[in-house]
Amino acid sequence: MKTLSVLALIGVHFQMVGCGSGDLNRSLVSSNGEHKKVVVGDSCVSSDPSKVCLGIHFVSYQDSQGQSVARLEQVETIVRTLNELWKECAIGFQVEEYQSVDPSQYGLSFGEESQQEVDKIRQTFATIPNELLAVTTGPWGTSVNAWTAMPGEGPYGAVMEASVVSYGDGIIYAHEFGHYLGLDHVSDQSGLMNATIYPTSMKLDSSECDLARSTAKSYWPAMFRY
Repeated sequence: MKTLSVLALIGVHFQMVGCGSGDLNRSLVSSNGEHKKVVVGDSCVSSDPSKVCLGIHFVSYQDSQGQSVARLEQVETIVRTLNELWKECAIGFQVEEYQSVDPSQYGLSFGEESQQEVDKIRQTFATIPNELLAVTTGPWGTSVNAWTAMPGEGPYGAVMEASVVSYGDGIIYAHEFGHYLGLDHVSDQSGLMNATIYPTSMKLDSSECDLARSTAKSYWPAMFRY
C-alpha cells in the first residue's frame, strides 16, 4: 500500500521562500545535482545502545530560478522536528546527503506532474543503499501532499511537495518517515500518523514505537548509525 498524506491548513501561514538560497547552500551542492556528504543539523548518534539513529539522503528540487525548494537552513529545522517528535520512541534521524537538483536534468517535472512520477523519482534518487530517501518537489496544487511506500512495497522513498517544507516546521516529514517505518494511518486527530496532519498531530503511542523500532531493525539495518 502506498500511503498519501493531507495537511490541514488550520492556523498555519505558509512562508514559501523562493529566493536567497545563500552561499552555504551553493558551496555544498553543485548546480548540476552532484551531492556531497554533509551532516545537516545535529547528529542522532548516541552512546545509548537502546537508541536507533537512521541516516537520510535529502533531495530538494530547484525552481526555474535555480533556488532550492528546501534550503539547508530549512532542512535543519525539519531534522530538529523529526527528532523531537520521534524521541519518545528512541528513534532519531540525521541528514547525511543533501542534494539540490534541477529535475529537468533527470527527465523529471517540477510541479503538478511530479505527483505522477513518484516511483520514477524514487528510482532516480535511491542511489545510496544505506540511507533513507526524502525528496521534496515543486507544488502539486492538490490536497495530497506526500506519498511513501510501506516496507515490502518498494521502490522506496518519501516524496513530498513544496508546501510541506514550512508546514509545522516539517511535521509531515516526521509523518512520512512513520510510513517508512511501517506505521499506517490512525483515526486519532492528535496522532502523528493521522491521515490529515494538523500542527498538533504529534502523538506516537507505545505500540507504534514498538512497531517502528521493529521495522527499522528488520528492513533498514543498513541505515543504522552508531
